Amino acid sequence: MNFELAASLMCADFSRLHEQLSQLRAGGVTRLHLDFADGHFAPNLLLGTEVFAVIGRDSGLTIESHLMLQDPSAFLHLFIPGSDVVILHVESQTDLPAALDAIRRAGKVAGLALRPETPSRAVVPYLRMIGHVLVLCVRPGFAGGEFLPGPVDTIRELRQAANRENPSLDIQADGAISAQTVPILLEAGANVFVGGSSGLFVGDDLTGRAQALRRIMNLRLSGPAHQSSLPPGAG
Repeated sequence: MNFELAASLMCADFSRLHEQLSQLRAGGVTRLHLDFADGHFAPNLLLGTEVFAVIGRDSGLTIESHLMLQDPSAFLHLFIPGSDVVILHVESQTDLPAALDAIRRAGKVAGLALRPETPSRAVVPYLRMIGHVLVLCVRPGFAGGEFLPGPVDTIRELRQAANRENPSLDIQADGAISAQTVPILLEAGANVFVGGSSGLFVGDDLTGRAQALRRIMNLRLSGPAHQSSLPPGAG
């Protein structure tokens, strides 16, 4: 299983975006996470499809689009061309099997996302249709949210189900990713992490921050999963 670190684009400084992308790549970041919100599904407006042109197709990073939209099917044609991974919310008001099929037929990885309160069983019926699951560990729509402990159990349950249905499934944790929460999420079964304002975009040394998170992830590759209790204030 690959362990990967993604960088949340909404936390980047767009005035020096390409400089920051270079720093992130140097630190071991392999994915760029784009959050799109319509102001209805999540209480905020985030990004626009023009960011694909700003990033360019030669970023050297896997581009994943997280669609916090009420009806993502109506807009897939805007997101599929610039994305490598397209992630829909299982709670969205759309025909999920048809939408996931459209993403796969376009040659992209189809994924599903869950709000923190959504149980793992909502995704289990789709495990053989997808290559990626994103579990939100904070309330959706804004950076800097408080880490919620409930999604840790969701990740653990999803990994157990994936081991039976789809062993190569990527399970991604998003929200409050830091040196304190990564070991907990690794132990639960996550293998992809979205770094944002809590542990990656902190200060100017993005390369150093990314390397520090990667070192924690690499402990999982070299030995038993790191055991940890929830960080103070997480419960």
